[in-house]
Amino acid sequence: MKKALFKFNGGKMALLCSNCRKIVKKGHEFSLEELAAAQGEGAIAPRYCEKCQPDTEPDYMLVRAEDGLTLTAKEIKFIEWKEDGTFEKGHDQAAEGRSLILDPQYGRFFTWMTTQIVKITEQNPNSIRFSTKNSNYLLQWKQKPSD
Repeated sequence: MKKALFKFNGGKMALLCSNCRKIVKKGHEFSLEELAAAQGEGAIAPRYCEKCQPDTEPDYMLVRAEDGLTLTAKEIKFIEWKEDGTFEKGHDQAAEGRSLILDPQYGRFFTWMTTQIVKITEQNPNSIRFSTKNSNYLLQWKQKPSD
């Protein structure tokens, strides 16, 4: 579950977007509730930048079959790995040997990443079912408008 994120930025407290970690507010702009949470006195709901506002519908939904865990994302990538287990290249299409990453950001931040896909069991225009080393997933996405 996402929560509000705080960090020090140049010695001053900052409130970060709970999705992309962009600075949303600086300490002098905090409400009393935000200031208390920043000092460890309670928790507050996630905060978002304009781009990540959750009032916009997510474009992707990932469901893990084993336990029903459901995650949503605005963006995805399929990661190809080198033989030594390090990042090789990002792709828009699923393939065996690639991992799915939800909401990839610059650096090392993301919402979720699967282990490598071992089998694609079903593929439709707006969904794909696949198995990884650990789990079985259904990835669905919004239908693209027809021309």
